Amino acid sequence: MAAPAYLARSGSTYVRQAPPGHAFRLYFQGWRSDWTLEKEHKYQTLAPLEQLDKTVVEGLRSLRRRQQDAANLLGMWSLEGTSTAPFATGLGIEHPLENGFAFLDPYGLPYLPGSSVKGVLRRAAEELALFEADKGGWSIPAVWWLFGFDATSACFAADADEPRPILEERARWREALRSHLERLAPTDVKLLEDYLACARPPKPKEKPLSRDDVMRWVLGGPQVANLLRQMHSRGALEFWDVIPEPVDSKLRIDIMNPHYGHYYQGGEPPGDWGSPIPIFFLTLPPGSEFTFFVRYRPPLAWPSAAREYFEQVQDEAPRWQALLAAAFEFAFDWLGFGAKTAVGYGRMERKNAAPLLVATPGQHGAPLPPPPASGSSLEDLAPLEKRIGHLTSARDLSAEAVALANELSRRKNHPDSPRLAAALFKVIRDKCWLVEKVLKNPIFAELVKKGGAE
Repeated sequence: MAAPAYLARSGSTYVRQAPPGHAFRLYFQGWRSDWTLEKEHKYQTLAPLEQLDKTVVEGLRSLRRRQQDAANLLGMWSLEGTSTAPFATGLGIEHPLENGFAFLDPYGLPYLPGSSVKGVLRRAAEELALFEADKGGWSIPAVWWLFGFDATSACFAADADEPRPILEERARWREALRSHLERLAPTDVKLLEDYLACARPPKPKEKPLSRDDVMRWVLGGPQVANLLRQMHSRGALEFWDVIPEPVDSKLRIDIMNPHYGHYYQGGEPPGDWGSPIPIFFLTLPPGSEFTFFVRYRPPLAWPSAAREYFEQVQDEAPRWQALLAAAFEFAFDWLGFGAKTAVGYGRMERKNAAPLLVATPGQHGAPLPPPPASGSSLEDLAPLEKRIGHLTSARDLSAEAVALANELSRRKNHPDSPRLAAALFKVIRDKCWLVEKVLKNPIFAELVKKGGAE
């Protein structure tokens, strides 16, 4: 959008004083007089947005305080996090600079949509339930009760004419769900049956859905697809938009520098002779603060057994809070929030030793303790120590080393993890390519340092 003429005549003051979202979208200054883009001045176009004006900072902090006050009134659970990597969001939003950014209207301030937070936390809960040794209390029935049913899950998606890696990943999720359902504890089986009866009440003369029915769903087919569409339930958790506070009241300009445009867009053979085309985009720098607000509001149709299960107090906090804290910790370490998480953006850590719980009188108001440490007994890591001892004879040395590094990272709170990480590092120390590969995992790298091997 073009800036009004009187603003253009007033100089650049309005850009410095305006919220970054307004300057980025409403008052974009990258156009020439013929409405073509000044591609050679992309960085100069973004540079004025880096430093937030003091009036913008005051407005941001005021908005965060109002959000906190509203959360207090509703008795919401909250958790404070600090980014350990750059944070980007909304890059897919259309913008002349090719990469957009998510700004909250009408304030023009960066934000992370609550729907995005919910998606990341749901994925964290599913991965904990299906793939992790330390599940943090999560099961698939618990995921469905708290987040709602997802008929488009990879566990139920029908195979189509798609690349082989996608088909293999779906098969992995289907097998994980089948295996998970087979091993459900009796309490979780009852939780599953209650959920199925609530999400799709049986018709007259129809048998209620059971665990066996869900296990058959992974086989797919038209009848299964029709049944999945009939599963209706609202999850109990509501996630608010997150309004971060950038460290030092600054945004940051990052750059992508693709070299193979002639291959991807021109159909030419790939090679390193291509000319790089810098692409600049906005991010929040590491150290920015995020406050996540979550409200527990189960539907009125919930059976009393489900309410009692999730509201049962354990270690001075209801079960749903402990589950949520475990999902956040996993998401902070392994998934990240926002865009470009596959290359390390959006990683976070908890700001405080324990999450802050805000509650109104009559609700569970005790602070939530930290989630239980992964691998609480010393014997838990004995199999990993044995695998490290036999690492040099592994059929695929690289895959086994990476798997061990990841497993130790997941159990970072175990007192023996630093020692075993150091032992693993010593075994592969002479293989520089492999050392570089495992040390890309920042949690494992920290464990190696704690173990005194680096």
